[in-house]
Amino acid sequence: MPPSNIIGPESVRTSITLALAFTFISDLLFTQPSELWSELGCWTLLPLIFKATNGQGSQYDSGVNRTQKRSLRALWAFAIGFGTFSAFKAEFGEIVLYPALVPLLLTAQLILGTDTFPSANCKWLSASFAWSSAALAVFMILVLPYEGIWRSALSTIPIAAQCLVLTLLLPNDHTKPRYLPHLQGFREVISVLALRVILVLVVLICLQTLVLGSTTDGLGRTSLLAVCKALSWYFTSESATHTTWIIAPMIHTAALLTSTNALHRFFQPHTVLHMFLPHFSVAEMILLLKKQSRQCQSLLFLLVLPLIPVIANSWAGQVATLDARSTYADLVDHPIERKFQIGRQQLQTLLQGQSSTYDAAVEEYRRRYNTDPVPGFEAWYNYSISHNSRIIDDFSVMYDSIAPLWQLSGQQIIHMTESAYAKPGSELWLCDFESENGRISCKHPWRSFDRNIELSFNQYLGGLKGAIPNVRFLVNHLDEPRVLRLVSWQKTIPAFVNLTVMSHLPTWNAITATCRLLPYPSNLSDDNDGNTSGLPFITSHAASLDLCKNPEYRSTHGLLQSPTSFRLLSGFIPILSTGAPSTMGDILFPSPAYIENEFQYKKEKDIPWDKKINEVYWRGSTTGGYANDGNWRNFHRQRFVTLAQDLQQRYHVYLRNREGFLRLVRSSFIDRQFFNVAFTRIFQCQMEYCRAQRMFFRTKPWADKNRALQSRLAFDMDGNGISGRFYQLLASQSVPLKQTLLREWHDDRLIPWVHYIPVSQSMEELPELVSYLILSGMGQSRAKEIADQGRKWFSEAFREVDMSIYLYRPLLELARLQDPPREASVKR
Repeated sequence: MPPSNIIGPESVRTSITLALAFTFISDLLFTQPSELWSELGCWTLLPLIFKATNGQGSQYDSGVNRTQKRSLRALWAFAIGFGTFSAFKAEFGEIVLYPALVPLLLTAQLILGTDTFPSANCKWLSASFAWSSAALAVFMILVLPYEGIWRSALSTIPIAAQCLVLTLLLPNDHTKPRYLPHLQGFREVISVLALRVILVLVVLICLQTLVLGSTTDGLGRTSLLAVCKALSWYFTSESATHTTWIIAPMIHTAALLTSTNALHRFFQPHTVLHMFLPHFSVAEMILLLKKQSRQCQSLLFLLVLPLIPVIANSWAGQVATLDARSTYADLVDHPIERKFQIGRQQLQTLLQGQSSTYDAAVEEYRRRYNTDPVPGFEAWYNYSISHNSRIIDDFSVMYDSIAPLWQLSGQQIIHMTESAYAKPGSELWLCDFESENGRISCKHPWRSFDRNIELSFNQYLGGLKGAIPNVRFLVNHLDEPRVLRLVSWQKTIPAFVNLTVMSHLPTWNAITATCRLLPYPSNLSDDNDGNTSGLPFITSHAASLDLCKNPEYRSTHGLLQSPTSFRLLSGFIPILSTGAPSTMGDILFPSPAYIENEFQYKKEKDIPWDKKINEVYWRGSTTGGYANDGNWRNFHRQRFVTLAQDLQQRYHVYLRNREGFLRLVRSSFIDRQFFNVAFTRIFQCQMEYCRAQRMFFRTKPWADKNRALQSRLAFDMDGNGISGRFYQLLASQSVPLKQTLLREWHDDRLIPWVHYIPVSQSMEELPELVSYLILSGMGQSRAKEIADQGRKWFSEAFREVDMSIYLYRPLLELARLQDPPREASVKR
């Protein structure tokens, strides 16, 4: 190190400022696919930059001698260590443990006996500074976004590698032998060092390509990142020449913290600590420099740098917020308000339309289904009335799947049931309800665990001994639906069961084949209100689920592009499933997941609405489709997280007041503070595409299953099948935002915009929807009202006895269908 009396304060301040600036830009531009390639470009450019500024070199002779094996070993250690660090970043992203490098290097400096603090008590000063830096590092690591125990444990490898690299650059006291005594003249050895680093990086890129496949960003972004990295290294070395190489991790930590907080905004209590976190690192750097030279006090202005991106983002967010609030302040007829009013009318119609007497229920049954009620209907009606069921007549979702089966006789239904169960690879459970004892038993050709199917049926129907005849039925335990829906008037009746395994394959053409036969289902009405101001707010839940009316869905949902497990059965087969799209014929029943403890609503875990965070919350994994090509970006869950984390350069559409009129406004800004959304696990993918998703998404560690109840807006969406969380959210004091392509048994009794808020498959309306519900006073009131109504309705229409009342009906229908003397007929 040069003596402190010849340090130029202006040059030190300039070098540190530029190093911090270029490191900050590098962190902002950082992407995992471009990491190794940009490092390769960086170390190619670095010798050229040093050569171009050769006149400002160190006064110390590096004396690099290729015959000095110890120095060469140190150069190779440097290259391999830096390559290890870069390789880890390329696979796992930013390294949260990076702040730990400062106390580690200070400890190494103490062990090496380096005189960094020119004073009589240098050992004491260095030791105290190391302890304080260690405490600060622990604090910063805890406050940084937590990456999970596994990733934190793995990140000790690159931290150790980087610590080795920087330790080799520390000055020595000329009393202890060192492996690399000549690296103090960093610029003189950079060309030799760069060759080794480049060689290591080339080897790593080749291995990465051969084993994991190549993933790179655009050439322009990668090149710009390489230039910024090279300049960052250059100015860091200039700063270290006059101070110490411990300044390097301090600069990078400050830049990392600043770039991490660049999207935070002022006046948010939970982000204040994050916004000012970079100041700790900058203050630590100034403290170190002040111990070396009083002239470095002018570096205090660096404390302002970390606030620049925060101020810029806060300004953009504040402008957008003021624009939204000024629009909503004068707006009395937002599309959401119209949907809410229509929904309330639908609920009133639903409740008023329920039969109040048995004779009325019989007449309504005949009107709806064009046949006499099933035997045992009177007992079912009395059971429903005695348990105060809110729903008596609306079972169309169930009957639409049963109606086509009338084309087979009772004997044929029995034959098809047994054939489907015996079909190799059918993956079906065969269940028997014994009327005499009211118990259900289920069996599978080779499985023993039925995912609580038998348990749930016995829990719901255990008290109905003698009420239901003996009946045999098939249950699907897979998440995905099973049976293709056939039309009621089909001329050719297939007498066999056909199984087609379509796992990991596109399914759209197969499951929409019947769309061209007739415009069904008949109960799916057109939108009841087309006035959505140009945004795809859902106005008819049934129409939004109809695959035949929405051909654009073929590339928006994992089930239609590449399902994890899809065993398609065609034929008139009565199979019970928990969820199915509109073109599938599965008979829907309440999911056994709803009785599992993991998905139960626990009142003590909920909090009042006023204490909830005003945000959209979602955590989950990449279920919903199997990624075996680049189409994973179009899966429904991946599209949602991409939107919420603003990972793509795209425009969003908002409704804003322009010149006194409500107009659609396009903006690239989306307020990410409103979306607390992330993947916690990436799987169901080939290795190459798992890696591509890990590089693309900002994953977070596992979250408590009740965490969603801390937020006002809780998002819920399909996975491989239905979401088991929905009832937990519906019963809570949060409002569910529900996106689904699957029908469930409860569709007849839930009203969108009254009990929950529906979200379209395209999600184009989501930014405006969230903006209105969070920033508008009317929107917040409406969200609370929907949360209250959903919770109240759940307690009235989703009780365990309501599940029993529902399951009672399809078992009666199936018993009639498989009655051996029954002849085939067409009912609809």
